[in-house]
This record gives sequence, structure tokens and C-alpha cells, in this order.
Amino acid sequence: MQKELNLSRKLGFDEIIDHTLHLYKTDFLYYLKILLYFFIPAIALMVYGTIQVKDAYIAMLSTTVSPGTPGAGAFPGLSSIMYYGFLITVVYSLFAVLTGAGVIRGFDNKMQKQNSTEGEIVLETLRKIIPITITTIIASVILGVGFLFCFIPFFILAVYMAFIPQTIMIEGRWGFGSIGRSFSMVNGHFWQTFLIPLVFFLVYFFFSSIITYGILLTPYIELIKGIIRNGGQTDPSLLGNFYQQYSYTIILQSVLNSLLHLLMTPILNIALSIKFYNIRNLKEGTQILNDIAQETSAAQ
Repeated sequence: MQKELNLSRKLGFDEIIDHTLHLYKTDFLYYLKILLYFFIPAIALMVYGTIQVKDAYIAMLSTTVSPGTPGAGAFPGLSSIMYYGFLITVVYSLFAVLTGAGVIRGFDNKMQKQNSTEGEIVLETLRKIIPITITTIIASVILGVGFLFCFIPFFILAVYMAFIPQTIMIEGRWGFGSIGRSFSMVNGHFWQTFLIPLVFFLVYFFFSSIITYGILLTPYIELIKGIIRNGGQTDPSLLGNFYQQYSYTIILQSVLNSLLHLLMTPILNIALSIKFYNIRNLKEGTQILNDIAQETSAAQ
């Protein structure tokens, strides 16, 4: 029997995951509809951009010549590859951030026992697109600086900024105020917070690897055989023929991994939101104050 979610006491990792899976299962269609508003255009953009990159990449490989011959160093189609690659990265990342924000807003809506529709949740999320974008850019710059020094500062900063989406969607903070709030929430709860995304991404990469190897194992075996037959050389024509033959298989693999990410996204965001609520209540006594206010109101 599922225990009631009690955010006024410290929850263990197993309890957070148990409640997360229960809430996700209970309101699966609710979260799925929120996700689809953002993921359908994101996946459509990814497929379109990938097809464009594929055609330009194959054209570049087919016209690239060996070093030392006339015309070496010419890369026709490189500008198209860079353009579509940048477009896919930026827009898809924005949709991914909005997807997580929408799930968090929907979760908070459920916690407050409100009855907003999925469309209303999406509109509320889109109204915060500027604060979300600005805060994400600032956080990315900070993470980039940490990455320049070493992986360890990068990961430490990433954990301390794990609650930025929650501070934006639940508390309405943004910019440095949102980042500072996330740091204060994680302080004293670093390892418990770190464990949630760590386990999530390990599970995601496990299933993602199954999809990738299941679809691309045979094509890459053929590629390796072709390289061996070619004396260990990977000339442009060999790679061009490979991508020409298996390009749509690679696109299918990308779409399936995106769908996997789509279905798993609510798990991470709900779990972190539960942790955020739990830390806030433990540090600030929000739940106790709310209970007192409700009891006082009822007595009157």
C-alpha cells in the first residue's frame, strides 16, 4: 500500500523514488500531454535538421579528396552542417528545458490541488520563457567556467544548480536570485541531491545503449568490415556510402532515444521537485506553517 507523501520529515532516496514512480503512474496521461506540447515540435525539428545535415555531410564526404591532391581541404556543405547543427542544438535544448519546466509546473499544480488543464500548464510555462532562457544562459556560462577548470568543479556546480527550474516554476525567482536560491537549498543536502540525477542518467544511458546497439550494431559491424577491406583506411567515399546507406537508421535511433528521454523526463523532474519541497519544509518549516494556518482558518 502506497504511503502518504509526508514532506515535513526527511525522505530517503528510496522513498523519493517510490513516491515519484507512484505519482507518475497515477497521472501518466496528464504529464504525457504536457510533454507532447513541447516534444512533438522538438522531435520534428530534430528529424528535419538531421536530414539536412545528413545530405550536406554525405555531399561533403563525396567531394572531399585525399590530402596532397588538388582541391584538398575543400569542404562543401560544411556551412550547412554547422548551421543546422547549431539550430538543432539551441532549439532542441530550449524545448528540453521548457519540457522540464512544464512538468515541474504540472507537479506543483497537483501538489496545490489545483485543476489546471495541460494546456493551461503549457501557457503558464511559456509565459516564463524569458526568465527561463536568461537564467539558463547564466547557469550555462557558470557551468562553462567550471568545465574549463576541471570536471569536478563542473559537476559540483551542476548539483548546486539542480533546483533552478523549481525555483523558477514554483517560487517565481529567476536570474541570479534563482541560482542563489538553488545553492541555498542544496547546501547541506548535496549528496542526497546528487544521487537523484546520477541514478536517473545511469538508467537512461543503460536503456539508451540498448536502443543504440540494437539498431546500429549491424551497420557499424559492416562499416568495420569495410575499413578492414580498405586496408584500415577510412577514405571519404567509404564513410559517404555508409551514411548514405544507413542514414535513416541513424535518424530512427535518434528519434527512439528522444522518445525514451520524453517518457523518462517526468521521473527526474518529479523526484527533484519532491526533494526541493522536502528540503524547503525541513529548512523553513513551510509545511508546519501551512498546517497551522489551515487549522486556524478552520477554527474560525
